[in-house]
Amino acid sequence: MNAGLAVALANTWLERQGHLDRIHVKDHGTLPDQFIKGLSIACLQGRAQIVPDLQVSSECKDTSCPLVFYLDGAHSPESMEICAKWFSHVTKKDAAQPGPLEQRRSGINSK
Repeated sequence: MNAGLAVALANTWLERQGHLDRIHVKDHGTLPDQFIKGLSIACLQGRAQIVPDLQVSSECKDTSCPLVFYLDGAHSPESMEICAKWFSHVTKKDAAQPGPLEQRRSGINSK
């Protein structure tokens, strides 16, 4: 459903901007190659995703100041409850273990 919405939105935007001629449709009812390529390489995580800001972490002289984003696209009461449990679990675990910056400095492989 999300891919269908993305295709419809992209098609409408191209049409309204006057760029619909830039996409090459082989025949009516098939997606243009550009759309197929875009959909095949799209990566939308947003569920229980942990993203460290490596630039901020590398600028810290003190290892206790890494910047980490905890992302989740929860949008219903049930998914928000699960997200809260995940966040609580993960931040407790992160507090008990050395972060990526400390691991790198001590020579431990972070994978």
